[in-house]
Amino acid sequence: MRSVTMTATIQNIAPGIEMSKIRIKTRQLPVGQGGLMISTIASLDDTTSHPFTFIFDCGSLNREHIGQGLDLLHTLDIDVLFISHLDADHANGVDMLIQRGAKIDTVVLPCLDPTTIAACILAEANGAGMTTEFDALLRNPARWFGTRGVRRVLYLQRPAPDATPPSPDTVLDEIVRLNNPNRDSGLAVILRTRAQRHLKPRTAGSAEVIELDADTVIDVASSQAPTTTLWTLVPYHHPFGDDLVDAFHAAAKTAIVRMPRATVRSSSTFAALLLRAIGDKDQRDVLKACYRILDTDGNVPSLSLYSGPPTYNDSVKLHPAATHRRAGWLTTGDAKLKAKWVREPWMARYDAMFRKVGVFVLPHHGSDYSIDPRVLAKLPHARMLSCAASGSKKHPHKNVLKKLAALGISHHVVSEKLTSTYPTYAIAYV
Repeated sequence: MRSVTMTATIQNIAPGIEMSKIRIKTRQLPVGQGGLMISTIASLDDTTSHPFTFIFDCGSLNREHIGQGLDLLHTLDIDVLFISHLDADHANGVDMLIQRGAKIDTVVLPCLDPTTIAACILAEANGAGMTTEFDALLRNPARWFGTRGVRRVLYLQRPAPDATPPSPDTVLDEIVRLNNPNRDSGLAVILRTRAQRHLKPRTAGSAEVIELDADTVIDVASSQAPTTTLWTLVPYHHPFGDDLVDAFHAAAKTAIVRMPRATVRSSSTFAALLLRAIGDKDQRDVLKACYRILDTDGNVPSLSLYSGPPTYNDSVKLHPAATHRRAGWLTTGDAKLKAKWVREPWMARYDAMFRKVGVFVLPHHGSDYSIDPRVLAKLPHARMLSCAASGSKKHPHKNVLKKLAALGISHHVVSEKLTSTYPTYAIAYV
């Protein structure tokens, strides 16, 4: 593993001169209680090339609703699929997407240490149960995706203890070019991170696996001006806190015979014993009780994603025809933003980006257990979206709606109704 940080060099662009242009179209699609966002970034310098396309989450509590959302996709060529977390209503549509012929080059997943994998499985076991296929995805995501044609799986690792997110004027060392090698996108899509670690596949058929630093960003530029970032993707994920993990491990010893001492970076031996114990009904019942130490609302820590103009380069402009004066999206999966141990590092990560956000997707479908007024106060200028089935009494929660109304923040529900689709359009240029 190596660690490199370097200062960004921003080109001085003469006023009025448009050096490069990209077009961004983003849609939150109607899948009821779940999530399916698709965004395409196209080069306007090379209109014959393919756009760069990414999806954030692909799942729903209702199979018919996710199928309807997939019907609305305008392409099945997906460069990057971000999955906020492996809860069924955020990931159970991926297999259906692939069965429809989707070609997914890269998948980005949050930190999946043994404890988080166990928490995902136990969360589903505490609910209505899960299919054999979804169980296989949870146990070995790299193999599951690899056997479905995905070339590469990227894991964001947990932040270092007391880590401070990098300032907006810092660019991280170039590590991976994310452009699909099978397509000419006309764009330079570059993943930057402090460090990377290639993992040896556990089984045959696995996708290439790379662990990335928690401060990873993805920069998008025109291939004609690859050093000038026009759009950036900033993922962030804060796993279970160390104290919660230690308490869970201590309790799990009552269910697992001869379990070795575990830490937040547990060994493969611990992972194997934990997953084996989950397969035994009596041990699983004990572990389900232990799971409540980690979580009480059935949701594991979740990835968030900012997609928008770079914060360190205000020479990037938006065309007046943009849907919102602020073109950035900040989508949150089921992030626990009411919990201090998640909220504070999350806000530090995105602090410089809040002013660029025009659309904020509320965590956990607008649940009152997942949002904090301090977050809303940072985004009074944004349009709020809740992804929830029509008629739901908890999503979005009435208390959340009252808080939004008090702050004068507009709100829209993306339900299973086709007319609830939320699209935005922008052109960014320098």
